[in-house]
Amino acid sequence: MDKVTGLCGKVIAVIFLVMLTITANAATVWTGPEITFSKAAFADPTMAVNQDSLTPLVSITRANTQGLFNPIQEPSFQFGGGSPIGTEWAFQGLNGNPDSGVSAENFGSLIFTDWQNSLESRVGPNILDRPGVVHLVSEDIYFDIVFTEWGQGGGAGGFFTYVRTSAGAEGAGEVVPVPAAFWLMASGLGLLGFLKQRLTPHLREHVQNVG
Repeated sequence: MDKVTGLCGKVIAVIFLVMLTITANAATVWTGPEITFSKAAFADPTMAVNQDSLTPLVSITRANTQGLFNPIQEPSFQFGGGSPIGTEWAFQGLNGNPDSGVSAENFGSLIFTDWQNSLESRVGPNILDRPGVVHLVSEDIYFDIVFTEWGQGGGAGGFFTYVRTSAGAEGAGEVVPVPAAFWLMASGLGLLGFLKQRLTPHLREHVQNVG
């Protein structure tokens, strides 16, 4: 086999392995039909009917007061503790995020943090009718969310309602490569083509001289 061709083959093999790694690390964006979830005032948060079950690791609910929590991984909302555990949030116009265009498909351009801080610790004034994105960290899933109701104060009983996108009928959603990795892959392929075109004559000459 020609030594130059063999060298190019090895480079292509390395790029192929990088592409496989990128695919394995790709995020999933839920683009299925919208789902409306509501938890009624004073409803028992330990009952499954009052929890929005997202994955085996994450459900969302709320007690009669305070904020959201993940009953699979924590017993109640934790101030400053990252509740709901296993999630990150970004809301339009808050925490450094843009005033428009916030959606799960643009997750790479958003700033994510825990739910309380994503609302700048002013839940009541900030949460309603504001487009947001949730990131399920362990599963690397992103979906859109908008809160339409939020019970404020102890007398409200912790009711809330939101509309979110779902995984869809196949239960997977759209697989989206990590933006930086995707750019790296595309750049690498382009660079390989350029180098092969420009350097192959010089490599052949060098191989002939030393071989």
